Amino acid sequence: MTKPMRVTAVFVGTLTVLLVVAVTVIPWFLNTESARREAEARLTHALGRNVSIDKLSVSLWQGSLAAQGISVADEPAQGARPFLTARELRLRLSLPLLLRRIVKVEGLVLESPQVQLVRDGQGRWNYASFVVGSGSVQTPGHTAEGRAILAIRQCLVRDGQVTVMTGAGASATSRVYRGLAVKIDDLDGQGASPLSATMQLPGGGRVQVQGAVQPGSRGGQAIPPFSIAVQVQHFKPELDGFNEGSWRVGGDVAALHFRAVSVRNQLRFSELVAQGAQLSVATLPAHALRATSPVPSSRTAFSSVTLDKATLQDSSLRFNGRDGHATEFAHVQAVIANLARGAVADFSAAGDTAHGGHVNIRGHFAQPPAASGQLSPDAVPSPMSDGTLDAQVAVQQLDLAATGAGAGANLAGTANAEVHVQTAGSMLRCSGTARIAALRLARNGTPSAVPVTLSFAISQDAESRATPPADSRDGSKRMGRIDRADVSIGAATAHIDGTYAVAGHDTELDLRVNGQSMPIDPMEAFLPSLGIELPHGSQLRGGTLSTELTITGAPASPHVRGSIGLRNTELAGFDLGAQLQVLARFTGGKLGTATRQGTAIQSLTAVIDAANGSLRTDNLALNIAGVGTATGQGTVHAGGALDYDLLLKLETSGAPANNPLAGGLAALFGGGKSGSLSGLLGAVLRNGVPVRVGGTSSHPSFAVDLHSILSKEEWPGRPELLHPAIAKSATIAHL
Repeated sequence: MTKPMRVTAVFVGTLTVLLVVAVTVIPWFLNTESARREAEARLTHALGRNVSIDKLSVSLWQGSLAAQGISVADEPAQGARPFLTARELRLRLSLPLLLRRIVKVEGLVLESPQVQLVRDGQGRWNYASFVVGSGSVQTPGHTAEGRAILAIRQCLVRDGQVTVMTGAGASATSRVYRGLAVKIDDLDGQGASPLSATMQLPGGGRVQVQGAVQPGSRGGQAIPPFSIAVQVQHFKPELDGFNEGSWRVGGDVAALHFRAVSVRNQLRFSELVAQGAQLSVATLPAHALRATSPVPSSRTAFSSVTLDKATLQDSSLRFNGRDGHATEFAHVQAVIANLARGAVADFSAAGDTAHGGHVNIRGHFAQPPAASGQLSPDAVPSPMSDGTLDAQVAVQQLDLAATGAGAGANLAGTANAEVHVQTAGSMLRCSGTARIAALRLARNGTPSAVPVTLSFAISQDAESRATPPADSRDGSKRMGRIDRADVSIGAATAHIDGTYAVAGHDTELDLRVNGQSMPIDPMEAFLPSLGIELPHGSQLRGGTLSTELTITGAPASPHVRGSIGLRNTELAGFDLGAQLQVLARFTGGKLGTATRQGTAIQSLTAVIDAANGSLRTDNLALNIAGVGTATGQGTVHAGGALDYDLLLKLETSGAPANNPLAGGLAALFGGGKSGSLSGLLGAVLRNGVPVRVGGTSSHPSFAVDLHSILSKEEWPGRPELLHPAIAKSATIAHL
């Protein structure tokens, strides 16, 4: 039951009991003290609470009965604070009939009533025992002392106040609804009674109610039939006490109006319109929910609650993520119709996103009928419990960076997507396609020059599953599965599948990526989005890439492991021979000739391990046409710094004496000694040349270490034997 309904039920019920008891004791008006004690006793019995009245007085000249200082005690568990107090209750009586000992109440005024509504830490309201009270009061009629007649022309409540307190301890909150004024005319039990009411909300807004109440409840109805129109100005959900369950809604609704009709224990809302709303929406994680007061799913005064149509107009919404980022929508228009248990509700919503994007949603959901009077915990049907949802989501020009999605990884790009969302019980399934332009995936990346298309199918269990407490703060996870995800960059397509788990604020990935013989050309323009830089002025041309990877950990900082392989590609614009001038000399210039127009990579394979912005490479095997092979390992550090140790085995042909390498070594030694030359040549051919790669990925540097491949017996360690130009070269270390 909503808070206005709670306030209405409490006031109507309390006022009815006060009135009924008052008119039954009026025949004792000649002895007001006896009448006061009789009224206290009857009210205490009827309400199941101690009732006290400070003073009871009758004025024959004015034809009125007044009770001052009315107090209704709260439950013992709530302490000494009263449940209800009122400064005065005045009844206007028919004097001619009163002299004949016939009490006819023609008017009623309740001055300054104050009600305390309290919900304890277990979610139980203090009015529960009052509403279900075991006491009873006889309907006015013939009594032993005379006759009482209810024919109230006007019933007034002035300057009322309702204080609502919820929670306990640090989570306790208190909100005060002031200025309650109620007017009911022609309350004679013969026909509809016009009703009007106003109240000031805790957030400064104001409620106005106009309508009619039918004759008193019958047939077990807790609330009499009514028909009302409600207008609210500046409704603030958070300040006005309408945040319960997992949702937290802040902000302001400039204008809200609706109609409500209650007939035969059925409550029906129609024409609900909210205009000019500026709202922020957030959800609480499970561990935070446990710190708040529970909202029990309990029986209400109504067997069913339905909503014909609700409309949100010209509004803005801000969805606050648990990572501190927010997604904002402007010019929001939304409609939902036929919202009820056992019915199919249609809905649509549209809004603009930052930087010119737009989102449009259409669909329907349904839930089976609930048990009589049983509502969901939030009093709104939820398609994620036992119902079904089917929706189409269309997204145009969505700025991924502005949404805050994957903020830790600096995800950016502009997306267009078509998504189909379905639920069945607790299972959520999403499938669709997306096209992302200028995609960036890494912190140090730059937008991709080619678009990325994605075709996917995902399923997730919306219900939390228990896990060991170490796995998450609240000891539970929501499990999801990527049944299919095909990522295409031009003609290159990689396939992704695996699982993920959502635990509180955190998401944990366990994915597999497989791509075989993917053409390099379309992917070359995508590499910068991953933070991969090629040597300055170079680019990959032709060939294929194959990879098998696993991705684990958080989306913002994933751990990527697996193998990669390149075949028959060219690093155009990169002259490896120019970087290895020392080796170019003792290959007789052959190395420089082979790489002058670009470095032809016949094959490259490696095992990679990427985490925290750095890339570790092991089991590297590289075959370069006209140069030779290289093996080794190393790291690309965060920021692009290179730290690799390679062993380069140069491509040779013929016997050592006639080998181009021999001529190169002769030039290297400036003639050299045949023994030294033969020893060095043999060592190079046998062991390869150690090369250390440093600098950055965009400006790599290469240092050749010849000395490390020779023993002291093979090489005397005398740099003066070298060609003078080579002896001074900084690229030879420890020679």
